[in-house]
Amino acid sequence: MLDQEKLVGRVIRVGRGWVDVSIDRRVRRVSTRPDLLVKAGSYLQIVNDQGVALLPSYTRHIPKTMQ
Repeated sequence: MLDQEKLVGRVIRVGRGWVDVSIDRRVRRVSTRPDLLVKAGSYLQIVNDQGVALLPSYTRHIPKTMQ
């Protein structure tokens, strides 16, 4: 089984098919699925440089790795 890199970041900018996500004080552009409705300020789980799941924006502490 391949080890997949899982990160969580806050969405700061949204485009068509991509989002800019702040992770550990760095901004990364991540591609998203077309059916995923993303708003700025929400938290996005990222697996292998692709946004896969939205998390509640009211969560204050989010671990670096989601299990």
